Amino acid sequence: MLGFLAFLVLLGFALRTGQTPDGGQMAADSPGVVHPVQQEFSATVTVSGSALEPLDPNATSAAQDPTLGSPAPTVAGEDFAGNTVTVPTPGEATIVVFLAHWCPHCQAEFPRLLDAWITPDLPQGVEVVAIPTAQADDRPNWPPSEWMLGGQPAWDESVLLDTPNQDAARALGVTSYPYFLVIAPDGDVAARVAGEQGVEGLTAMVDFAAGLD
Repeated sequence: MLGFLAFLVLLGFALRTGQTPDGGQMAADSPGVVHPVQQEFSATVTVSGSALEPLDPNATSAAQDPTLGSPAPTVAGEDFAGNTVTVPTPGEATIVVFLAHWCPHCQAEFPRLLDAWITPDLPQGVEVVAIPTAQADDRPNWPPSEWMLGGQPAWDESVLLDTPNQDAARALGVTSYPYFLVIAPDGDVAARVAGEQGVEGLTAMVDFAAGLD
């Protein structure tokens, strides 16, 4: 409990404003493994279990999130190369981040994700998964594969593409972007937060996940 409270203090659980849901590259399915990009959406996303309640954008404390300690649904889809990806990872702490390519808050946070999660080695027992959602080829920063994989460093952890209907986002309670969900090794929801977190908050999130039993 103390670890969770310290995590929330560092993260600034008073939710910073996120973007609402209106509105040739190579893909990595695991570090060091790349394949040609085939798609920007999952054709289907399969959800097993009950969907999470949408995150209340006015929540200011963990006590106001009724999903904490409840089972997260299992969500299965595909990555940019068409490989099957499932979250959460059984038996490991899983951090899920939802990103919209056109969202300015996501664009600002993405380099910090690379600094906090991709450049350093993640602790043993912690997995991170990015879920591009609300993809739209008529909106800025298209396509998400180029945005996420075209830089140095590139995102090289797991990616699960949402469907055009945002089935993954709906299942996991997304209400704004970027959106972060921490799932404990036993599959229960350990933390949720939305908005830009900064490198300090993202690092605290990993430390918190690493301490989950």
